[in-house]
Amino acid sequence: MISAISNNNINNTYNNKIQYLSSDTKNFTAHIPKVIYKQAEKQNIWHKYPLKYVVYSNDFGEAVRPVIGNMMARLSWIPSVSYTLLALNSSGKKDNLAKELAFQGIASFLLPYLTLRTTRHCASKAIDKLPQDWKTSFKQKTQDFPKLDKFVKRFAKNNKSGYKNIAVSTAGIGVLLACVKPIDEAVMKLLNKHFG
Repeated sequence: MISAISNNNINNTYNNKIQYLSSDTKNFTAHIPKVIYKQAEKQNIWHKYPLKYVVYSNDFGEAVRPVIGNMMARLSWIPSVSYTLLALNSSGKKDNLAKELAFQGIASFLLPYLTLRTTRHCASKAIDKLPQDWKTSFKQKTQDFPKLDKFVKRFAKNNKSGYKNIAVSTAGIGVLLACVKPIDEAVMKLLNKHFG
């Protein structure tokens, strides 16, 4: 009887000191001690939104390069590269480091950069081939709205009109939104095949 009471008290004390949390994340599906949860949460913070969006800063910078200029586009790489290095350093998993580095290098930097550069080039060429009458007519219509016209002219950079730069940047953003997920999935599938 005394032993049963003692065990009961120990269990009650243990349950009072350790708080359990329910987690809906894919890594935790059951009740786990708060201490363990906090440690795991600290490790996985790099893979949670909104912080995860930082990895796309260079992609967005490259997509809107015609509008923001070359210098700002280059600077947009700093948050993305910093995020990637910090996330890799904090993961503590050395066995998959080569695979993670390959994935980030290809899926986060190389392929999006090449895709967006190609998109900007093709969009610029397509706009150049549009009939001059169409472009002149469009500019005349927007001049009826002085504030809009003034706003668009602010983005005239690299000897190109603000209208062209906005159009090319819009094409870049569209391609970026359409291609991010397929690129990630294709690279991951390829790496899983070769790295296991």
